[in-house]
Parts: sequence; C-alpha cells; structure tokens
Amino acid sequence: MIICSIGRPFAHSAVRQIEFNSTETALDFDAVILDPRGINQQELPDLKARFRRDEFSEFLALGRTIVVFTALFPLEKILPVARLGLKEISGSRIDFKGPDHLKAFYHAMQRDMQFLAYFETPPGRPFLFVSETSKPIATLVKHDRENILFLPSLRKPGGGYSDYPKQCERFMAAFQELNEHLAPKKPTIELPAWSSHYGWETERLLRNGLVSLQSHADEIATQINRKTAELELQDRLKVLFTGKGDVLVEIVIDVFSELGATADPGEPGRDDVVLEFEGKHAVIECADF
Repeated sequence: MIICSIGRPFAHSAVRQIEFNSTETALDFDAVILDPRGINQQELPDLKARFRRDEFSEFLALGRTIVVFTALFPLEKILPVARLGLKEISGSRIDFKGPDHLKAFYHAMQRDMQFLAYFETPPGRPFLFVSETSKPIATLVKHDRENILFLPSLRKPGGGYSDYPKQCERFMAAFQELNEHLAPKKPTIELPAWSSHYGWETERLLRNGLVSLQSHADEIATQINRKTAELELQDRLKVLFTGKGDVLVEIVIDVFSELGATADPGEPGRDDVVLEFEGKHAVIECADF
C-alpha cells in the first residue's frame, strides 16, 4: 500500500507528502491522509479546492480510503461531504462506541489521540465521543466502496517531536490492518468508458434505490444523535431528586435559567442560589432529603 499525506509531514517510508496546491494527483496512491491544519485557509484558491474535491470524489469511487485528522476547517470545500458543523474543542478523554474492527484501531492509537473539534451534524457512523457526552469526534463515512475516516489528531508528544516517528509507525500498523477491513482487495470489472451511456430499467431503479437508502441512513443517524442528546438532558434533570451538594446547585441554576430567571451561585457558606425574576429577588437553599 502506498499512501500520500497532505498537510502533515509523516515520518514513515510508506507515506509520501504532496502539497495541496500542487498539481500532483492523489490518484497515484491507495489512501490519503489529510490534515487540514497544514492547509492555509487564507491562501486556499477556490479553483484548487474544487480540483481536489473533484479528485477526492473520483478517488473514493475507486474504493480507496481518505483519513482526515479533524480540525476546525471548512472541509466541505475540499471533500465530497455535506456541511459538517464542526465546533472547536480540545482534549484527550475519549469514549468509544462502535464495532470491533474500529475498537482494535482505537485501542492501538488511544494514547496518541487528541481531539480538536466535534461534529454538530456528524456524517456516517460516529464511534468516538468526548468522554461522558454525546459530542462525536470521530466518524466513518462509508457509501458503497467509499471510505472517509474522520479521526482526532495525533497528539504532539511531550518534549517535542522525538517520539513522532514511533507515533507514525503505530498509526500505519493500525491503519493498514483497519483498511484491509474497510477496503478489502477484490477483483474489479473493467468496463469500457462508453458502457456508462447504456443501461436498463432494473439498473436505474437499483441506483435510485441505493441513493435513497443512503440518504435515509444519514438522516436516521442524525436523528439518533439528536435523540441521544435530548435523553441525556432529561436524565440530567433527575439530579433534582437524586443529587446533593454543588451538583444539585448547578442543576437548580440551570432549571431557573431555562425558565427565564437570572440565577447565580450565592456566597459560600450562605445562600446556595440568588434569584432575580421580573424585578423581584429571592434566595434558594438546596437541600437533599
């Protein structure tokens, strides 16, 4: 497997770096590693962005894989994806919720990962989340033979980059094993170009049906994430009758704020919450029973 890296120098013999704004094609490679932090948004020509986006569409249609180290960047300009709704956030505490082949990859790379953004509207199937939240930070977009793997970034090693080659070795070993599952080698039927101009009713119905199913799958995934977040919010309200101490005070403040009041923590040792609503003031003492 030969791989190109765009936007990140990669310390591995199987990876060759190419410049985003160059004319060098990604189609010469079996997989692409893309780090948007290495692409200057201020110097991103629209023409070159469209060129790469079209090229990546063709690349994916060939059954190859693109790995993206996710960061706050208009990725929809350079990748064939809908708007991702990325929000900036950083940290390293991560929860895994996904299939076994992705779990093996995550366990191999867990100590090297640091997230820099989360998805408000994640495409595909999210499998890594900010710990104890429903904020997705990694997702696999898989349509037919296409694979886009959105991942947290590789963590900057302590004390500089002396450990970076080892990080790259671990990543390549884990990714190559994962990619055998995502994009298994299989014989492909080589059809002449003119054959695309001919077809029949069954083929047309199958293609239209597949597009419809893919659209519904993305919509259902979005609804699942939304309902999960709403349910977590409802569960949080149970602190009103199960919690105590600072946790109880925090949820009481949140509830009164949702009702339109101005609620703030009181002074330590005195009132728990100071409340103001329509010009009237009150204090609240939060007690557990």
